Amino acid sequence: EVLWYMLALGKKDIADIAETIAQNGGSMGAAAKALRTKYGAQKYIMQDGDAGTFITDLSDEKAGARGLVSRALYSMTADVKRGTSPQVFVIGVGGGNDVWAHKLAGAKSVRGIELNRGVIEVHKEKARDHLPDGTPLPLFSRGLLEDKNIEIVCDEGRSALMRDQNRYDIIQMT
Repeated sequence: EVLWYMLALGKKDIADIAETIAQNGGSMGAAAKALRTKYGAQKYIMQDGDAGTFITDLSDEKAGARGLVSRALYSMTADVKRGTSPQVFVIGVGGGNDVWAHKLAGAKSVRGIELNRGVIEVHKEKARDHLPDGTPLPLFSRGLLEDKNIEIVCDEGRSALMRDQNRYDIIQMT
């Protein structure tokens, strides 16, 4: 079992993870299970040969990972505009962390642009509650895909922004 490491975390979160590892006898496998229980399920999307991103199940309102994403770098621009209900344009949806950060911070709308259609398909697949054979799936992206204020589009980010007639309070490129 491999220990997952979701986001660029701060000292508090790193200390919490280190404590969880210590509480589990230094076993990365046992710690991984404990962290998944605490923060929620997570998968790694491999793309473009060796680039990748994490997709985390943040659709559950009780997910501990919601606290992590709100303290991660993905939320920095959301923190600057907190309380203003900004309109947000995200270039590079990846695992959806930027989109989640702005949704959780109260963005009025989020338009996410992802060049890789396969990444968008992973979100759509992980938003279903079961595979065609009935195997249950975590709901991962359901909270993004079912939100009428969030739009995920397959396009080239800079070109999409140049063609877009809307004005945005935040433009985030990751």
